[in-house]
Amino acid sequence: MKFRILYLIVFCDVISGCSQNTYTGSMYLVGYSLGMSGISYQEYIENQSISKELMKNIQYGTEIIVENDTVVEVFDYNYGKRYDKVAHKPFIINSSKIDLEKNSLFTIKKTEKAESYLGGKKPEQVILPYLSDEIYFQYFGKLNKDEFPSKLLNFDLHLIAPIYDSFDKIYLDYTNEISPKVLNSNSLYISKTFDETNSKSEIIYEKSPIKYEKGGSIRYSLGNTGVPSWIQNAEYPICPKNGDKMKFLIAFDLCESREEINLEYTSFERDEDSERYFKNLDFGDVDQFIFLLIQRLKLYVTFCKTHSN
Repeated sequence: MKFRILYLIVFCDVISGCSQNTYTGSMYLVGYSLGMSGISYQEYIENQSISKELMKNIQYGTEIIVENDTVVEVFDYNYGKRYDKVAHKPFIINSSKIDLEKNSLFTIKKTEKAESYLGGKKPEQVILPYLSDEIYFQYFGKLNKDEFPSKLLNFDLHLIAPIYDSFDKIYLDYTNEISPKVLNSNSLYISKTFDETNSKSEIIYEKSPIKYEKGGSIRYSLGNTGVPSWIQNAEYPICPKNGDKMKFLIAFDLCESREEINLEYTSFERDEDSERYFKNLDFGDVDQFIFLLIQRLKLYVTFCKTHSN
């Protein structure tokens, strides 16, 4: 693979595997980052657990074996099958705070008609952020709040980020939803990748409507919502405005997708090398993770790039 956030009542009886308000059985987690991120086991399991059924199409997963709220064994779990046992010391969890049906997973695919889309020409009313004459912010789509599969998104999110330059995290304030502002400009480091782009450049990709399908393979889709599929260390960004932890919204991974979003126009001439990079909407050899924090009328969004195997 190339480089690059319902309710369940648990009845305790013999059938469910519960005893005296503890849990015994397997739990399934998306990603390989258990204990690798400085995030507590409890928080990681709460955020990453999904049903066994949804795990069938997950390439990188983890199965933990729990006995009376003690995790006694950990296994790699890929495409619905248990693989190598992972060396791990036993640890205690609070199963009463883990809802095994709470988290869901939706994969992103092209469709014929939808209000949500990737690519497309920037709407006239949308104003791109500005950092310097050298940094180019790409408009690469919109997520419609009514089509999004969770209630987390309560406004139409225009997707904007300097995707063709190198950065770690960029935080945007979407209080004005059509004119986001960079929150971390003083600490943000962006390394310019392409000489062709600058703040006045324009790159337009075909407008490609998207849909969300429950389950499915993340690897060959355009991305996913529900639970982040961490390959490297998991990380839940902290909003620089108020210090609150942000929630995972959506991730895009166009490297291995079987659906391409083709180039329509650039405002600059392209040589053979740049033609290869710009011919399809892509984020280079990275995944693009988007997190969201909504507080009152304040809307904060962070775009993160993360490497994968």
